[in-house]
Amino acid sequence: MRNKYSVLATAPYCYARAEIRQTLSLKTNRLEMNTRSHPQSAHLNQSRLFGLVLYIVAMMAPLIVLAGQSSETSALSAHSLHRLQTQLARFKQFPGTTSVRIDIGDDTVASDTASTQLFVASAIKTLIVCQYLRDVEDERLSEDEQLPVNDNVRTDGSSVLLNLTGTATGRSILEAAITHSDNTATDIALRRVGPDRVRSFIAAAGLNATLIPDSTRRFFSYNVGAPLGVDIGWSGVQQVLRSRQLLGPPRQPLNNRETLASTADDLVSYYKRALAGAFFTKPETLAEFKRIHLSNTFFPNDTVGYGKGGSGDWVADVSNVADFHALSYAGQMVVGKIPVTFCFVVNWKSVDPNRDSTALTPAFVSVVKGCMEATKRGLLHRPARNRIQLQDRFDFGLSGLKSPR
Repeated sequence: MRNKYSVLATAPYCYARAEIRQTLSLKTNRLEMNTRSHPQSAHLNQSRLFGLVLYIVAMMAPLIVLAGQSSETSALSAHSLHRLQTQLARFKQFPGTTSVRIDIGDDTVASDTASTQLFVASAIKTLIVCQYLRDVEDERLSEDEQLPVNDNVRTDGSSVLLNLTGTATGRSILEAAITHSDNTATDIALRRVGPDRVRSFIAAAGLNATLIPDSTRRFFSYNVGAPLGVDIGWSGVQQVLRSRQLLGPPRQPLNNRETLASTADDLVSYYKRALAGAFFTKPETLAEFKRIHLSNTFFPNDTVGYGKGGSGDWVADVSNVADFHALSYAGQMVVGKIPVTFCFVVNWKSVDPNRDSTALTPAFVSVVKGCMEATKRGLLHRPARNRIQLQDRFDFGLSGLKSPR
């Protein structure tokens, strides 16, 4: 157990090591957490207790208001809405600022502070992959291209590429960036496609509250006190980790310079269009995007789901304490032919080592998965006539979607 919650053990060190691996099980998440330099058993017990406290408090809390619908168009039964409301009430009791949006097809069934810009961590990596695949379509790039893996692009939080040197295909780089949330892979892909091209795509898609850094290593550098625009390099990252000293006053992770930020509204809008093929011109590109984003951690069993999340702990107000924490997940599940698109984000500050992102991850996964289970159950138990009507609406994709080029 950690007896001191300081930058020596966590702050820049784990800024992405606790990334939620959306295609892995909770057991795999636990295994990845063991790469930190402290035992996890105590944290697992604490997180179970914290999850129980969240549940008890949630039962006494005001409920998130669900978007109203007429009895003819209501997507879920009253019983399913109650189950969903119970899970959302649990989420509302997380510390700090929470944001959520859930859409069934074109209808928003739950929304709370969905327009609030928050730090979403690695959830923004999907945007890099999307633009990369768009450039493959335009024959600017190739997934078969061999991309260099070396210290020029290496950074921490890289479970796949940290100790590898050589080359890897673009396809493998994209897979590592999403499936394993590998930061080195992310920076390789971002360098190849170009940060400004990704930003142009974000702007053309109307994702006005979404911001990406020049690289995850550049974000790390800025967060631990390097001047704006300075990339301290792999040797600099290692030096910070070895010396356990920041380079200057810490910068807030959520800022307008080097950050990984978005809103629930932006990410729901993005995933609706991306998974309907609106950003691509070829069906095989959409199939590749879906393959890379295929997930099971946050979805009911035997349910198709796609998404990307992020988590971690960063320095913010105190130079020797990782006092800023974030958890996020956004994506879409498909029930029959009906898409359910969603985003959950929570940001909070705490110097308590028992309230970091690792401690809250099990409760976060439980809430998101619980919401998806309640929604799926509600859709499957609708009267057959209503269910068929909903499915028919999505035989030919979502309406009004435009592809920015």
